[in-house]
Amino acid sequence: MSKYIICILVVSIIGGIASSLMTGKIESIKKHINFIVGLISVIALITPVIKLASSASVIKNQISQLTESILDSDNITHSNSLIISTSLEKMSDSIKLSVSKRFNLKEDDIQIDFEIDKSNIEAIEILKINVVLSGDGSWSNTEKIKDYIEGLVGITTTVKRS
Repeated sequence: MSKYIICILVVSIIGGIASSLMTGKIESIKKHINFIVGLISVIALITPVIKLASSASVIKNQISQLTESILDSDNITHSNSLIISTSLEKMSDSIKLSVSKRFNLKEDDIQIDFEIDKSNIEAIEILKINVVLSGDGSWSNTEKIKDYIEGLVGITTTVKRS
């Protein structure tokens, strides 16, 4: 930016000196010199705009490449599977916590597995929840736990002992 300002100042100073040296000389030459100095000043003023315009196409290309890489089907598939697995993990943790508190069981004694519809990548559709009780949990009433989970989340559930 400082080079830009210095360039404009130098052009203006040189133009002013050339114009003042021509006082009393031929008026048409003075007009030509003033025109040339003005033209150089305008070029100096618009140079950054030209540089910005030429770099705008480079920036536009970089943005379009970034957009294409984000919208790449592999990235979307990976993102969707990450979202699905994280959501199912959080739901599993919530169900474990709720069941363990309700039936006085250890969370480690409860294993939860989800059957999901993999044909629809737009939404997570849980078809069935499979629960396996181990340790002290294997002595629990599986029907009560099944009914509790189905009432809690509204999804068909099977509860088995290991």
